[in-house]
This record gives sequence, C-alpha cells and structure tokens, in this order.
Amino acid sequence: MAKMDKLVLGAFADKVLTPDRLQAMLREMKGYLKGAHSRQGESLALLQKELTELETATNRLYEAVEKGLLPMDQTLTDRAQKHKARRDAVMIEMAQARRQEEMPVSLLTARQVEAFGIVRYARG
Repeated sequence: MAKMDKLVLGAFADKVLTPDRLQAMLREMKGYLKGAHSRQGESLALLQKELTELETATNRLYEAVEKGLLPMDQTLTDRAQKHKARRDAVMIEMAQARRQEEMPVSLLTARQVEAFGIVRYARG
C-alpha cells in the first residue's frame, strides 16, 4: 500500500505541482482573497450599522424607564436581554470578520512557491 501511495503522490506532484501550476494557483488564491476581503468590508459595515441600531434601541429603552414612561417589568427585561444577546453576537461576528480581513493577501510569495517547486523536484 505504501508503494502505491508513493506512486500516486509522485504522479500527482509531477502533473499538478509544477512550478507554473503553483504560480497560477497562487495568483488565483490571491485574487480570491482580495475578493473575500472586499466582501468582509461590506459585511463589517452592515454589522456596524446593526450594532449602532441595537445600542440606540437599548438606550431608548433605558431612557424611557428612567423618565418613568415604561415600567421596569419582565417584558422590558426580556427585551433588554435580547438586545444584549444580539449585541454580543454582532460583536463576535465583527471580530471574526476583522480577523479575516486582516489576513495578508501576500502571505505566500511567488518566490516561496518557486522554492517549493524546486525543492519538490529536487527530491523527485
């Protein structure tokens, strides 16, 4: 079985992991990451808008209670807790989107891919 695995992996490396193909895969990956970063920016803007709306709604509820316009009953408490839970979820989503957005597109360079291809061929 190990011999078959070695043959299959060797054929795969010879046909797919050529320096030219690796370069093309790298270009495609960088293009994909740039598009993903753009989408993350749009997502962050929507999440920021939702966060602002949640904070405004929560502040209005508290202000209404402070002014005596609304009684502090279980319904209001539940509503405030729902706002808080959604706010926490939005904050987590924003942190994840920022983390992905900050991932450098140039993580792999053409030089590194070329070196990988050369080493792989040298071990052949």
